[in-house]
Amino acid sequence: MESPFKEDIVRGKVALITGGGSGIGLEISTQFGQHGASIAIMGRRKQVLDSAVSALQSLGIKAVGFVGDVLSRKMRKELWNQLSSILDGLTFL
Repeated sequence: MESPFKEDIVRGKVALITGGGSGIGLEISTQFGQHGASIAIMGRRKQVLDSAVSALQSLGIKAVGFVGDVLSRKMRKELWNQLSSILDGLTFL
């Protein structure tokens, strides 16, 4: 399916997709990445995240995965610190 959006509409932006390792979340990650965003995905299953990150990277998308639960305040703080150093912050959640 052809996208109605400009190819680089989110170039230079960083998107965090919770549950981005499979299903709709993975497709959202893929679409953001194909339109120029760097992708951070978060989920609870490391094997699923690793597979998704590999798939995104094979498409030329800059992607990283974080294992954790977004409901944890401590985890959110750690995630923010890591995103700030690895991907220069966060644009979309």
